[in-house]
Amino acid sequence: ITLTANSITSTGATLGWTEVGSATAWQVEYGPDGFTQGSTAGSLMSSSADSLTVSALSPISNYQFYVRSVCGAADSSMWVGPMNFTTNCTGTLSGVYTLDSASPITVSNYQTMESFIQHLNICGLGGAVTLNVVANSGPYVGPWDFGAIPGSSATNTVTINGNGNVVNKNASDNHFVRFDGTEYFTINDFEFINQTPSTAMFGVQMLGASNHISITNNTIDIGTGYTSSLSACIALSNSTTSATSYGDNASNVTISGNELIGGYYSVVLNGTNTTTPTQGHTISNNEFKEFYYYGLRLYYVDSIIVDGNEFSRPTRTAISNFYSLYAFYLTNGKVMNNRFHSNGANSSTAYPIYISNSNNSTKISQ
Repeated sequence: ITLTANSITSTGATLGWTEVGSATAWQVEYGPDGFTQGSTAGSLMSSSADSLTVSALSPISNYQFYVRSVCGAADSSMWVGPMNFTTNCTGTLSGVYTLDSASPITVSNYQTMESFIQHLNICGLGGAVTLNVVANSGPYVGPWDFGAIPGSSATNTVTINGNGNVVNKNASDNHFVRFDGTEYFTINDFEFINQTPSTAMFGVQMLGASNHISITNNTIDIGTGYTSSLSACIALSNSTTSATSYGDNASNVTISGNELIGGYYSVVLNGTNTTTPTQGHTISNNEFKEFYYYGLRLYYVDSIIVDGNEFSRPTRTAISNFYSLYAFYLTNGKVMNNRFHSNGANSSTAYPIYISNSNNSTKISQ
């Protein structure tokens, strides 16, 4: 038997199959993705045709079904399946939603970030969307991967307010949040905490020409137990295994009001080359803390404001040189009102501001 799912709507679908034998009756069992056959989560139905229309399904939800041939009262084939399908949207997303794992699923409340992300990717945006994560409803677990969201624009934006909720890392993944081709998106007020601080990871990664991403008022703690260059709190890099991969990773990024703890790098911004730099960034009022080597590393960057940040690593012992702000091929930069102090417990060379191969369009006033 070959299974198909057709005529899918937001609340129903036509489940079909092709019989290879001589049966004229079949049983169908369907339910939410991952349901156990024979449990109350599934529905068992009979059919005398080679298809069955099911209804009363939930919009934008994953389902699966099984089929077996019935040749007689006590003569049935083995079950074939599962075949998976996803119901459609009722419309684009617009307005204010909540995320609360302890409250029922409704048209405006999600229980998991994964379901919200799925809805964004499938339904797209019809207006600005705000997701408020209910205070003390976590902790939640990443990774959260955002792609190119249909309908996103300067007016159709997405804002996720964490309200101080903790987000931990899935043991098998190396990041909390990844933006790949995402536009006009804000992540605000979360505590991203690496539970295995000796494991290399990215806090937030941006690639695929993402743009207008704002990371504001978060704690991103990736740990101080790892000293390899594979770790960064925030990285514009198109590699999942390197923080310094060059390319059209992201532009017009705002990183403001965050506490950034640990990592080989705190923040890495990479462009493509001198003719195609990454540009339009604002890095302001952040605390760069306990990094191993680089606080803010800029490479092929044009038009950036670095204002009111604090760089320090007072308790870090396994450390290397202290490059607080390190820039190669920097154009049109404004560096002002930053504070650099507390190099670390071990003696090492300190470079509060290190700029090379750049031009005099960059202005520094501390």
